[in-house]
Amino acid sequence: MLFAARSFAQLFYTEKQKKVANPLIFWELSIVAALLMMAYGILRNDIIIFAGQILNYVVYIRNISLKKEWRNSIFKTLSYGVPWLIFSWLFLTDSSYSWSQMMKVQSSMCAVMALGWVGQIVFSSRFFYQCFYSEKRKESFFPLGFWVLSVVGGVLLSVYAMIRRDPILLAGQVLGILIYMRNIYYNRKSLKIKMNFIKEWCRKYCHQLILVAVSASVLFIHLGLPQVSELMEARNLQTAREIVRDGSWLLPTMNGDLRLAKPPLPTWLTAIAAIIGGGFDNLTVLRTPSALAAIIMVLALYGVCFELTQNRKWALYAGLILATSIHWIEMGRENFWDIYVHAAMLSAIWCFLKAIRISKARYWWGFGIAMGMSLLCKGPVGYFSLFIPFLAAWCIALDGITHLKKNWKQVIGSLLIALIIGGAWPIVVSMTNMAAGVGTLNKEVSSWTSSHVQPWWFYGHFLFLTGIWMGLGWSILNSSLIRKRLDGKQKLGKFLLIWIGITLLLLSVMPHKQMRYLLPIWVPVAMTIGGLWINMLTKRLLTIHVIIVLLFSAGATAMLTKAILDHSITPTEGTLGGMLLWGATGIVIQYFKKNNPAGVFYATVAVVIAFVIGVYPAMAEQIKGQYDYTVLSVLKNNPKLKDIPFYTTRSRIHMQYVFYAGKEIKLWDPKDATSWPERLPLIILTIDNPLDLSEYKGDQSHVKKEELGRYPSQIGNRQKWIPTLITE
Repeated sequence: MLFAARSFAQLFYTEKQKKVANPLIFWELSIVAALLMMAYGILRNDIIIFAGQILNYVVYIRNISLKKEWRNSIFKTLSYGVPWLIFSWLFLTDSSYSWSQMMKVQSSMCAVMALGWVGQIVFSSRFFYQCFYSEKRKESFFPLGFWVLSVVGGVLLSVYAMIRRDPILLAGQVLGILIYMRNIYYNRKSLKIKMNFIKEWCRKYCHQLILVAVSASVLFIHLGLPQVSELMEARNLQTAREIVRDGSWLLPTMNGDLRLAKPPLPTWLTAIAAIIGGGFDNLTVLRTPSALAAIIMVLALYGVCFELTQNRKWALYAGLILATSIHWIEMGRENFWDIYVHAAMLSAIWCFLKAIRISKARYWWGFGIAMGMSLLCKGPVGYFSLFIPFLAAWCIALDGITHLKKNWKQVIGSLLIALIIGGAWPIVVSMTNMAAGVGTLNKEVSSWTSSHVQPWWFYGHFLFLTGIWMGLGWSILNSSLIRKRLDGKQKLGKFLLIWIGITLLLLSVMPHKQMRYLLPIWVPVAMTIGGLWINMLTKRLLTIHVIIVLLFSAGATAMLTKAILDHSITPTEGTLGGMLLWGATGIVIQYFKKNNPAGVFYATVAVVIAFVIGVYPAMAEQIKGQYDYTVLSVLKNNPKLKDIPFYTTRSRIHMQYVFYAGKEIKLWDPKDATSWPERLPLIILTIDNPLDLSEYKGDQSHVKKEELGRYPSQIGNRQKWIPTLITE
């Protein structure tokens, strides 16, 4: 009610003065109400309410300071002191109303928590917006944007309150929205000016908005599909879960063992997403950070292409080609480290080129920070596979050495920033656990020459992975065509061919090879294909492209048919998906008949979006992997087995099983008497053969076992998981 009272007080003064007022009592009531809402959030164990008040409280204090109108010293002292008492209670007690209790993940309310966080962030940002303008003017006042953000955030929080059945939060928000709308009315002249500004802004950044819209369409639709089947994604998600559970942010663990093989930034982002989104049962939430990183990569490509070509259409085409390439979509939709490292490195390259052209300090800082973030994502991988090939091609074809000589001090400074940021975590590891850090480093170095070893020609078919753009992708092999179409004053065709060639060479000479390592090569490939589209695309190349689109749609239709026959999707879903896909394909054909390359291009983008919407669910059922997680689902959902630890007699356990178990699965050797778990009960998982305790060398007179069923271990495989409950 105090929040509503402050709004009525502000409205009273506004009506009285016939303009938007900023009375002292508004901020005084805000402080008192915020303290009460902090307590209310603690009592409800609602982190969203509590966090929102913490974010705003500092702004309330600052506004009274700007007005220089503290009512008395007692009120000032309490305003500064009471929050510290609340923090002390939260962090120093272990009651049912403590910080640890509040931070427990509410996995059953993933979507609700996400809605609440979005609403609270928007609602709280209004005060930071107001504080920014107040600091700028050196006086406390309410800009128009404050009231707009208040309405948007208030509506979102009202929906959140209704879902949570929180009448107190709901009443405060509904009353507030009416007052916010009245203040917008008084700011109607400013609103017209703002709307004109927004129109100009949209016109200026329309290409970036298009790229975000297309990227979000192919990434976020059906993002929860397929199930976790890739080992790398399972490792990332399981490590994030243990970070949230144990608080092991600096020294992460995976299945209870130290996980130092990969820098932790992607895992930190995944853990934060899980905290905000409400847990680890919603794959859409867990994959959101990688999808956002993929969008950043597309925007960074747009920036890099524009800096090199000064052609916005070329940059738009390159960004759309990357955003609709099959390899990029796969990396963005599944939580791999690779998308993070290359998004950071490509952002660094954009800042570097921008700094070379404009020479402003903020871009040099951006270059250094992004390079450091790349190190925190996957060590030097981004430098080796993306930055070095770009830099070499830039120096050879575009006279980059001259620019480096002119700006060598700034380059060195940026690299030092990168080393400080990227080297911080390894230094912490070496200070806390030197032996583990050195052992991990040696293991990683040896793995690059001993694991996943492939012949040097392994990446020879990389152009097939361009997917629907394959027709123009193969034209890259015709260097004379590329040079003829793209070379101008800056020799961009030569630059792109060198970039592609060096990237392919460096990736090929490394014995350790996997297909996902090809992601950085799509940057120059997308720029090359985009350049061909806008630089007099030949009728022959356009015809080849349309044929590829038709084959793509035919293959997708076959996939839909198979999914219907396998009962993976319903006939209605398959029919609607096929209609959407062939509708977009028909538009491609129509533009081709009119000899309109631009129309064919944008229609091709629509085909990929239609594929994701209508066909991807069917494809997800067929690529969901070889593992069957039925046994873990049954055990996990049995309330009687909730707190019982899992073990297995197998020599190794796939991390996908650990992730779907929701807890660690420890290895147990029955022939080692010292490896018997310290406490009972426990569940031991075996394959095919029931648990035989006769192999166990220790005392087994005090235990009994109970077989809990038999479940498939792999899809299409006769092997069975046999979980056995061991009790005293």
